[in-house]
Amino acid sequence: MSGRLRVLGVGIDAVDRAAALERMSARLDEPRAPLFHVVTANPEIVMLARRDARMAAAVEEAGLVAPDGIGVALAMRLLGAKGQERTPGIELAEGLAGALAKRRGSLFLYGAAPGVAERAAERLAAEHPGLVIAGCRHGYLTGTEADEAEEAIAAARPDALFVALGAPRQELWIAERARRLPVRIAIGVGGAFDVWSGGLRRAHPVWRRLGLEWLYRILQRPKRLLRAGALVRFAGAAVWEGITGRGRVNGG
Repeated sequence: MSGRLRVLGVGIDAVDRAAALERMSARLDEPRAPLFHVVTANPEIVMLARRDARMAAAVEEAGLVAPDGIGVALAMRLLGAKGQERTPGIELAEGLAGALAKRRGSLFLYGAAPGVAERAAERLAAEHPGLVIAGCRHGYLTGTEADEAEEAIAAARPDALFVALGAPRQELWIAERARRLPVRIAIGVGGAFDVWSGGLRRAHPVWRRLGLEWLYRILQRPKRLLRAGALVRFAGAAVWEGITGRGRVNGG
């Protein structure tokens, strides 16, 4: 699969997990290329991009926009991307860590609560021998602290940067600040640090196969239920777009 499909006007790449990882791995071998921003698009991100110009620009300018949520993958099928599957952001990040390890590349982890990034880094390093942890900073920073974190990333010059600030903050941070940093790839990973650190459990594979990982997340963190309205609005709009066939595939 290839091409960028317009889901409610937001460009999503029709890629599976293997193709997405191939594109990211290829960028690791291009040291002089500009920052490659990876966005993992779920329904919430699509709806944010529809109403926020900065978010829309961040997604549009990203090097790769992968269909994370099951709702996005189903919408893409309605628009002609046969067999489109979701490409979970946490799996893309883990795959990128593996690609870095093979090259003895370096990774910087930025975000989450104090101490979480360090524990996540330990887990990733243990699972991917050869991976170099260039540094960690938590995301509970303000003012000069945030500037110092950016300076630390710049000094470390990592091959890749994982940003766990939650959507849309992480996507906007990468689009507006990380482009100034000497980093090849940056990806917003949401709550992945909490999973890798052991603070949260990821849904059982059965839940994932049924496309119910989103429900598992709500059961773990009931506060996420407040964001369910975006899922309902997305579903209704996506079904209508599928019926009318307004989405289109762009080459790329």
